Amino acid sequence: TLGSAYFAWLAGTVTGILAKGSAGTERFLGFLDEVRQFMDIKRFSKEVKDMVFVFYGLKYPTKLIFNDQEIMDSLPKGLRKRMQAETYMQTIDTVPLFANLSEAVKIEVCNAFETYYCSPQEKLTTEDEEPDACFIVRNGDVILSAKGERVGIAQRGDMFGEIGMLGLTETGRRLR
Repeated sequence: TLGSAYFAWLAGTVTGILAKGSAGTERFLGFLDEVRQFMDIKRFSKEVKDMVFVFYGLKYPTKLIFNDQEIMDSLPKGLRKRMQAETYMQTIDTVPLFANLSEAVKIEVCNAFETYYCSPQEKLTTEDEEPDACFIVRNGDVILSAKGERVGIAQRGDMFGEIGMLGLTETGRRLR
């Protein structure tokens, strides 16, 4: 089952982490322990627990937790922008819409990005919401649907929601 597979992965990860050790890995282990205790106290079902641990396995594939925002906020603006660009430039380069942009404009696009992690089956947006974001898949797959029907799968480098980013509706009308 998924829970057994996760436990095996977690046990192997913990063993590897204990052998190496670092502040980031210690935070990760402490965080997972805190999450486990919280879910035990609140008596969540095994199914929900498994889903939560799978989510964190996807969110932290390196098994490290850093206070990203604190690190970035402590840097001078120019260096922060450069780090943000290096974080997202590889993703930008996979999107045809951005292919002909200058390096300077690509850096500005990278600096407008925010990372969003979602769990399987989580809805990023729905048809009845006014669009306010554009999504680019960095890792994993996203099921795309319209009127309740599956219309495709977005994968690494695929973009959706760009109509909302431009402030337009599906018919080309401007949003207010």
